[in-house]
Amino acid sequence: MVLYGEESYEPFPLVILFHSFPHFDINFSLINSTFNPSSFVYKESLGILAAIPCAWLILNLLAFLVYFVSRCCQTEWTQKRNLTALKWTLAVISFLCCGAIGVGFFGNDEAHVAVQQFSDATGSIQAMIDSVQNQSLSLEKTLKNKVRQIGRAHV
Repeated sequence: MVLYGEESYEPFPLVILFHSFPHFDINFSLINSTFNPSSFVYKESLGILAAIPCAWLILNLLAFLVYFVSRCCQTEWTQKRNLTALKWTLAVISFLCCGAIGVGFFGNDEAHVAVQQFSDATGSIQAMIDSVQNQSLSLEKTLKNKVRQIGRAHV
């Protein structure tokens, strides 16, 4: 249980289960699995853990594709069979594989563009904050000089 001020936070059992998995970086070396969202290596390990189900799905679809291609091209039929359903299944799985890869590429590009725009926006916000801070310091300095001059004139 984690305490935040007056409230307490109890993570779900599923969160605890998923967090108990070992965390690996891109070189497959074990890293510290302590929750640290500001660490690049920790975020990288979470990305690798999230990619595992996607890779499993693509491998399964490719395995089905190879299986149905081999069944479709098999010439040693003992009896004449209708292959229409098999051909349609093969076509659908082929399109699903191509679609999954295409959606992955599209999503990757969209995420990259969004992160780049966010980075540019935060950079411009930081530049604006620095500019306002410099202007306020300059204004403060000018006002202090004016107050000193007025104070000397009245003395």
